Amino acid sequence: MEHLNQIIAKYKLTRFIGEGGMASVYEGTHEKLGTKVAVKILNPVLSASKQIRQRFENEAKFMAS
Repeated sequence: MEHLNQIIAKYKLTRFIGEGGMASVYEGTHEKLGTKVAVKILNPVLSASKQIRQRFENEAKFMAS
């Protein structure tokens, strides 16, 4: 829950939803539009691995499509 109230890419993290083995998930609200999204933040320990970062990015692209 360390990221609450932070702003990431125009989204303010407003609520902690949960966490898994790779990441934490927050509810985010777009600062200007007010739209809500889920924001997934990769565990910092895992972000050192290029392979894991690529997998994380691929998952995000798949979910956005």
